Amino acid sequence: MDELSLIIYRKAHFPENRMDDNRFLADIIVLNSRIQECNRLIISLNSVMKSLALRITQLLLILGVFLFMMACSSKTRVAQISPIEKGPDMVEIFMAKSITMKQIEQEFSSYELKSKGLASRSQNIAIFNFNTAKISGTELLSILIDSEMILAAKLVDGTMSGIQSGESEKKKTVILKQ
Repeated sequence: MDELSLIIYRKAHFPENRMDDNRFLADIIVLNSRIQECNRLIISLNSVMKSLALRITQLLLILGVFLFMMACSSKTRVAQISPIEKGPDMVEIFMAKSITMKQIEQEFSSYELKSKGLASRSQNIAIFNFNTAKISGTELLSILIDSEMILAAKLVDGTMSGIQSGESEKKKTVILKQ
């Protein structure tokens, strides 16, 4: 039972111990001022809590964006080819979805295929150098097209390209363009 209720209870039920009315009013005024002070404190604490909650929300949002960016960043760095130097010893390869440049280099190491970088990350197209002393460009294209790892290939100098146009009984149909 709070003080105000106790005072009202005493005044109503114990008439022999009646307090004078001035004392009663003074007690009510003091209690009322204490209640108002508590309300102000609660309101200020409420605004502090709202501000704190806003700051925590902002921090969590920034942290979430940072973690998302870290998770989305590529684990392998890709060498960017700024102007491609065309040459007879370069081939552009459209690799199957799960194939990497390292796998292509290992598979065709006898022709000394060396990666120059990705021409298109989204389409998985890479540029490679090869040893023209070991194999000609047209021979290399027909060998590359026969591989399950490669969907299409063309020489970077643009003289000839191999394009997959369809498959029949697990053999690729290749159109060569001049």
